[in-house]
Amino acid sequence: VALTYYYNFLQHYGFIEKAPRIFIRPRLRIAAKQNAKISTCPKYLTPKLRNLLYKQADSLRDEILLRTGAELGLRSSENLGLRLSDQTINRTVYPGLLSLFGDMEAEPGKESFDYYLSFAFVKGAESYGVSRVLKIHRSLLAKMKRYYDHNRPESKEECLFLNESHNAFGEAISKSKGTAVFRYVKEKVLQLQADGLVEGDIQKIHPEHRYHILRHSFGTDLWYDTFTELGGKPASINKMTDINLNVWDVVSERMGHSKTGQGVSTVTRGYVQSCDIRQQLLNDEECA
Repeated sequence: VALTYYYNFLQHYGFIEKAPRIFIRPRLRIAAKQNAKISTCPKYLTPKLRNLLYKQADSLRDEILLRTGAELGLRSSENLGLRLSDQTINRTVYPGLLSLFGDMEAEPGKESFDYYLSFAFVKGAESYGVSRVLKIHRSLLAKMKRYYDHNRPESKEECLFLNESHNAFGEAISKSKGTAVFRYVKEKVLQLQADGLVEGDIQKIHPEHRYHILRHSFGTDLWYDTFTELGGKPASINKMTDINLNVWDVVSERMGHSKTGQGVSTVTRGYVQSCDIRQQLLNDEECA
């Protein structure tokens, strides 16, 4: 019933063309009633927990891979789209990271730099993913430059991030490298928290958390910040208002969600629903 009302709501406001018919097949009703499993995995990581994860990374490269998820909203595979040289797409030249490094030094007062993530590296491009502009903060871009100048192996590879293992030294990282790095640091943090070696006010990481939670946390912060910047009050963030409709456009564009197609509204809507979780976790840390 709840899902039916939800999709009717989406259809009413024009986010989808037609609400799907939702039902439970008779042969599965008993199984549905017995399914009492509830996920306790919060779909948000607080800034304090994210910083703790960064500190557990074994290298500058791995720290940046975590930050690109949490500060740019990249999926693990999309890290391959961070290229060094300028890109020419449809006769338009987009600056690569080497050009942005130069811009950063030439403009010391500039805090954000635009990088065009090409369609070729966007996950789900064949269905709902689209090219997008990444807003790279100066602090993150500076870490990328430091990695390039001092830690990156010599290579002709265009991808910023390279393998450092003997069997693939100097080659571009795999699509799942961000996932592997997150899994490794998550286990370290889980052990630290189990041993009581972490400040008590920091959110507990969950064993089910994956690399994608960094992107989801970024999207949730983006929704909340954009909503409040446009004059919205936090108490009404889950209500459909004119401000919320404007935020929807901003977040969809920054996250690389197409504004058409089945399922798109559901994905973007997830960031709205996580705003309450975000506020509760931040309150818990403040009270502790």
